[in-house]
Amino acid sequence: MVALVGDFSSPDFIDGPVSKLGPIDVLIANYGDTDTPPGFDTKDEDWERLLNANLSGPARLARVVARGMKHRGKGAILFVGSICGREALGAPIAYNAGKAALRAVTKTMARELGPFGVRVNLITPGNVIFAGGRWARKREANPQKIEEMLVNQVPLGRFGTPEDVAQAALFLCSDRASFVTGAELVVDGGQTTSF
Repeated sequence: MVALVGDFSSPDFIDGPVSKLGPIDVLIANYGDTDTPPGFDTKDEDWERLLNANLSGPARLARVVARGMKHRGKGAILFVGSICGREALGAPIAYNAGKAALRAVTKTMARELGPFGVRVNLITPGNVIFAGGRWARKREANPQKIEEMLVNQVPLGRFGTPEDVAQAALFLCSDRASFVTGAELVVDGGQTTSF
């Protein structure tokens, strides 16, 4: 295992250090950015930053890694989306747009790479809480409001944990999911359940 630190939304970083890593069997593209004002007040540079972080960066990374996987005839790519790519839940427009488009990237890459033995899937987490994270800060600031949100919007009545998402990701990247590609696994406690 190699730990590589850098700006994964930067083409120079992807085409440079990442492309020189050697064979990669599993890629989990798990990064993004959410901080902008509402859509009508979003500046062009913020719009581009969010689309680059939530769509172009992950897609660029997957394209670079997919070349080697295709050549070797095996591999698993997992994009990490968001329930905000499925529903309008109050996140910034550029974030929602990027995560929604990542669904199309997943399905298209799955179709293109399937004949070469490479699987491409998407995991879509809901509200995940962890120490120091946004939901932990919101709950500390207003525990009653957050509890009401969980009871009213999440059928399972709780936040997700990093472990919940990790277990789902582990399945999708493992041989147990060898016949799963182009799929979206929603891990949100039922928050976006709809017909």
